[in-house]
Amino acid sequence: MSIQYDILRKGTLATPIQYGNMPSSMEGLQPDWEVTDNGRGLLEGSAKFVFSHNNRGADKDIPVVGTPHPADGRLLCWDVQTSYGKAKIAYANAKYIGIANGNMTRPEFTLSGQASEESIRYHPKFKEWEAEAGNDLQKIKYDENTNYFVAFGPKHPKVPALEQFVSPSGTCKVQYYCKSVAGWAPFLFSGLGKQSSRPAYAPDYLDAGSANLSWLLTGTNVTEHGTIFKVELDFTLSKLNKPHNEYVYPRFKADGS
Repeated sequence: MSIQYDILRKGTLATPIQYGNMPSSMEGLQPDWEVTDNGRGLLEGSAKFVFSHNNRGADKDIPVVGTPHPADGRLLCWDVQTSYGKAKIAYANAKYIGIANGNMTRPEFTLSGQASEESIRYHPKFKEWEAEAGNDLQKIKYDENTNYFVAFGPKHPKVPALEQFVSPSGTCKVQYYCKSVAGWAPFLFSGLGKQSSRPAYAPDYLDAGSANLSWLLTGTNVTEHGTIFKVELDFTLSKLNKPHNEYVYPRFKADGS
């Protein structure tokens, strides 16, 4: 007794496909391919293929990484998943990715704010409060051995018994896709630990220079998607109404150089 196998698209044939006997009309690209545009220039697509399986892993109908999408040549294949069955029928699900125009997508910016505790010594008004305390031990306390500030005393008129304060800061993640290594290499190889008045490719509203602050590149992540790259850059905003120390963190241009 022969075993019969149904093809993936049920209901399209009058009878199930016999072992190794798939009609040629069913082979090749299936009609449910797709292409999407995220509005920032990133194109993503998919396509399904059905074909007779003769030589596992060497079938000429399997899409190859780097080949164009059958409906839009701007997208190239970057991932292919194949499956085979005893009916000698094979299926390939291919993923495609590309950029609509130019060499990179329009960057996306994700902002977050946070606050952390700092010693009151680093507050911009510390010198002013220290002067107001004078040498009154009820207003300010120093370590007797090192003459180092410990805390403001309970009698200080403005900051009684204060040792720490909450210092605000922020982060900015820049995400985009690009076609070439030149689109991310300057950030990864020479940009980390450098500062700028705004994050890479950022619009005017993220310019921190007017607030006497700066952005420091603290992280770079690059993921290869076949023929293009997904890039994520992490920037940290300086604190306390002053930019990062330029002697420690040199400046770099907005393109990472």
